[in-house]
Amino acid sequence: MKDSQPTQKIGILSMQRVPNYGSFLQAFALLQVIKKLRPNADVLFVDIKPDVLFRERLVVFLRMIGGFILKGSVFKVVQRCLYIAKQRQLVFKKYQRKYLNLTDKHNYGDTLNSIVIGSDEVFNCLQRASWGFSKNLLGEGLNTNNVITYAASCGATTIAGVEAMSLSKEVEKAFKNIKQFSVRDENTFQFVKRFAGKEACTSVDPVFLFNFDTYIPAMRMQNQDYVLVYSYTERFSIPDEISAIRKFAKENNMKIIGTFGYQSWCDKNLILDPFELLAYVKQASYIVTDTFHGTIFSIKYNKPFVSFVRHNRNNAKLHHLLKIFELQDREINNINDLQEKLKQKINYGSVNRIIDRQTQISFDYLDQYL
Repeated sequence: MKDSQPTQKIGILSMQRVPNYGSFLQAFALLQVIKKLRPNADVLFVDIKPDVLFRERLVVFLRMIGGFILKGSVFKVVQRCLYIAKQRQLVFKKYQRKYLNLTDKHNYGDTLNSIVIGSDEVFNCLQRASWGFSKNLLGEGLNTNNVITYAASCGATTIAGVEAMSLSKEVEKAFKNIKQFSVRDENTFQFVKRFAGKEACTSVDPVFLFNFDTYIPAMRMQNQDYVLVYSYTERFSIPDEISAIRKFAKENNMKIIGTFGYQSWCDKNLILDPFELLAYVKQASYIVTDTFHGTIFSIKYNKPFVSFVRHNRNNAKLHHLLKIFELQDREINNINDLQEKLKQKINYGSVNRIIDRQTQISFDYLDQYL
């Protein structure tokens, strides 16, 4: 780490506008880490230039589901989901303005000394998102001579998927603009090797690199003992899964608190700001999640947890995350194992030593290539 650096402008091209705890916290952490590594630099976020390849499909899909989700007995659930989503979006917008310096006017980047693409699913170029197939996220059209990535992920995008869509040459062309690759899972490592012809460094999510303690509020929880459920809206919808979680909570005299997407079967669903979310994570008795960042929060704060790996959604990156920290046994393959796994003690002494090693590798990468 250098004590002084010449003044420079560094851009971060990430998912900073997504109203999602993981997206916000990884972006905030990376911003703080780069500021620490380059204290004389002006560090700012660069917005994604939208594309249109999948936008039409997204509109068709939304119209298709819109015709039936508001019918029958699900109306109240959908109404509640939409209300919570709207309120949470307002919270995120406030925090994005305050902590990430984002405004309504998008910034596509002036001339910069460096741009860091990442972290999050920046290479998930086949996802049906509002920006579509963004060559921008793959390194094309950026105003700098030094483009690197940090802990990039393909998410559910695969080599086979890109080849099937006849997009290989476009990815290869965009990747030529990236000088150094850092990825966070094996699927993305192979993706970069195939389309860039390079071997990437492997880094951990920025959430592991930053100490949020001074930002986490002291909160008195209404329920001192609770199972925290962290998932997208109603993704825990399989009756056996819900029954097992509720049974565990009841037998251990605990409430179930939903803190991300709305879960109609939880005792309570809370609208929290990103730092309040971390407070609830830190004080949870147990955590049940099926998300990448829900698993990261659990590991970072040494909580008893289990992760449901949803195939074709998060299996590649979540498998790799658990493998890195030697926590493969936290994956739920049989719902009947839920109680045993939650009660099984985790050797966090060993896990924390791995965190220390991985964070040092990650700091060294950023310091070397910025």
